[in-house]
Amino acid sequence: MRVSEIAINGSGIRATARVLRISLTTVIEELKKRSCLEQAHGGQSQHSED
Repeated sequence: MRVSEIAINGSGIRATARVLRISLTTVIEELKKRSCLEQAHGGQSQHSED
């Protein structure tokens, strides 16, 4: 979940990987999963906006 939160805030995938201390591949895979979930739910986001 944190990967997508950081990506939404405009950080690049390299910066996201560096901040979270995970591999670039992991960041890409998580973003792909999120994209697939959004497409399956008609483009709606999984989390609410406050």
